[in-house]
Amino acid sequence: MKKTNYNYVGKSVKRQDGLQKASGEMMYTNDKKKSGMLYAALVISEKAHAKVLAIHTEAALQVEGVVKIYTASEVTDQLYSAHIWYPEMKDVEDEALLTNTPKHYGDRIACVVATSENAARRAAGAVKIQYEDLPMVLTLDDALDPSKPSIHPYGNVSPWIEKSFGNTDFELSRAFKIIEDEVETPAQHHGAIENHVCLAYFEDEVLHVETPCQITFQVQMMLAKLTQLPMTRIRVVKNVTGGSFGGKSQPVVEPLCGFIAYDLKQPVLLNLTREQSIVSSRRRNGVRGKVRTAVTETGQILAREIDMLVDTGAYYGNGTAVAMAMAKKSSRLYKMAAQTYKARVAVTNTPVGGAARGYGSPQIHAVTEINIENTARELGLDPLEFRLANLMSSGDVDPLGGPPLGNAQIEACLRQGSEVFGWSEKVKRQPDGGRFKTGVGMAAIVHGNGYFGAFPEYSAMQITLMMDGKILVNSALHDLGCGTVTIIQQIVAEAAGVPLEAVRVLESDTLRSPYEPTGTQACRVTYVCGEAARRSAEMLKEKILSKASVLAEIPSTSLNLIKGIIVNEGGEMVMELGQLTRVLHQKMGESIEVRYVHQAEGNPGSYAVNFAEVVVDTWTGLVDVKKIVSAHDIGQCINPEFVKGQIYGGIQMNLGMALYEKMEITPEGIVKSSNFSKYHVVNAPSMPEIDIVLVEEGEEGGPYGAKSIGESCAVATAPAVINAINHALGTRISKLPATPEIIVSAIQAKE
Repeated sequence: MKKTNYNYVGKSVKRQDGLQKASGEMMYTNDKKKSGMLYAALVISEKAHAKVLAIHTEAALQVEGVVKIYTASEVTDQLYSAHIWYPEMKDVEDEALLTNTPKHYGDRIACVVATSENAARRAAGAVKIQYEDLPMVLTLDDALDPSKPSIHPYGNVSPWIEKSFGNTDFELSRAFKIIEDEVETPAQHHGAIENHVCLAYFEDEVLHVETPCQITFQVQMMLAKLTQLPMTRIRVVKNVTGGSFGGKSQPVVEPLCGFIAYDLKQPVLLNLTREQSIVSSRRRNGVRGKVRTAVTETGQILAREIDMLVDTGAYYGNGTAVAMAMAKKSSRLYKMAAQTYKARVAVTNTPVGGAARGYGSPQIHAVTEINIENTARELGLDPLEFRLANLMSSGDVDPLGGPPLGNAQIEACLRQGSEVFGWSEKVKRQPDGGRFKTGVGMAAIVHGNGYFGAFPEYSAMQITLMMDGKILVNSALHDLGCGTVTIIQQIVAEAAGVPLEAVRVLESDTLRSPYEPTGTQACRVTYVCGEAARRSAEMLKEKILSKASVLAEIPSTSLNLIKGIIVNEGGEMVMELGQLTRVLHQKMGESIEVRYVHQAEGNPGSYAVNFAEVVVDTWTGLVDVKKIVSAHDIGQCINPEFVKGQIYGGIQMNLGMALYEKMEITPEGIVKSSNFSKYHVVNAPSMPEIDIVLVEEGEEGGPYGAKSIGESCAVATAPAVINAINHALGTRISKLPATPEIIVSAIQAKE
């Protein structure tokens, strides 16, 4: 694709809030103060499944500053689902603000409100709870066991969820080989620097909620249900976010904090501790997946059977949604005549599963890409050539009935990434002798760009030309720390023909922003919201030139807007934007504004490939990841440094899934890894050398051809690293994370 030299698109401009964050001036939710503000602290369950017989608050009430202690009897008994994000959506509603029957370690039992944070936490620690233990369902096998009691009335395992195409039985019957694997992926904590936090207060008959969430209109909708207030009297404001990675997609603290603030009619700040953010919020769904791939002797994939079991934790939440998301991602990478995908959702007495970066992609691609690599090696084929021979192509139709794949550049990712990595030389390298073994592996993945084809997918923009010639963009955007606001600023400045500094982009405020219930999820922001911004800005520019044409008595076709100056065909200044708005206001009593709702027109695939080189210490089982090459089908970079930053962070998170991160549950149901001394993430010194390859071939429907990167970059590292370990050792490890114990056991089993 011929590259266009834009003014701002494709440039690594500085982020709007960069200086404030770097200097420490940025005010996060926990930094804010309100007059008369109270502090709330959770009392969480020390049991995985129990009945609360008594809550002893006598000692807690003696702590100076305690205002009130809430238990289940002091809050609404209305059940809800934190997964429901627009009114017409249906899902299992089984969660309460506070409970007398905790269903996992960390479940919310009580909440102490006091005049200081210290008092609230000391009092929360003084609350004593008397329990009656109930039978526990802690593992997927427990959930499948019909002799185990049901955690909820609807049972512990959902009915089968199935998405299939073709005649799988026939294709398996004619296969040369069928390669089977069973892969397990772990429950994973998001690891955001900022814990879950919310500030709520009741002023002027309006319940105000300030939160670093991902979907403000969802929080507003839920609080309307829980408080019985009309939505016009609930204002949810998106605050600065100190990291989310999907963890703040579902409301965790907002419903309770908002309810208490409304009840007390005083400002309330609820800030979770790190332990509570790990055990009392959400975590990535662990899965166990079985896959059978049928191939011909020459390496053509005929069919595949996939059987997934999803651990959704103690409340049903988004269990079905994750299972369905995995199904949709399973059919958009390789061509085959048939595939059967089946999944069940299991409820367990463990912390609740929820949205996490990639939303099913890391799990399904770990299952399938480990199997793809094993299939290639059983056939004696180069894993790169095997993949190239079976890829989907640009313009292909999704065999499961989803939207077309768009300009799928997965082949370019494979070819360009493998060349940078040196795959053809490294894969043929003779096995190392001695203690340390070197291996290489790869994995290909596909992700989406929004909800088109599944849910209503649109973005509303309101762009106003202010009286000083500056542009204000009002929408329901949520910047999670990745630079969304700056990206939209770049797009608007490019499309409108104004300086970058002339554009200010606001984040979501439910009593000011145009309604948009989807928020920041499903990798929709750049592709959907960015295109809404581009089209809105172009409409604004057209209006500006039309009005200038009338005032200057020059045909609009002879005018242009360049860097905020209206010029004629000769490039001579006709008027400045500020002058235009003032004259227009004075002479015509008008202002210039655009209100536009963009309906997405597609949901193309965002493709990526990771190549990994590892060195394994066969004595200790420790793995040193030496190098990763990460190739991405990005369409068009809006801000290259932001894109690279997303990729670096995605590799770090997915590398943790491969080797280190797992929520450890003891036989008593206690979360053992409840802080960062026991829950290990990848630190900077342990990061490998990383090379990034960006394939920019454009994508129809995206702003300037751009498509998503934020989630697709956090998927391919884990299976690539596992495949590299297996290549080094000649093993077939398929349980993540591949800890030293698992690696040493695999080596011993092989011997």
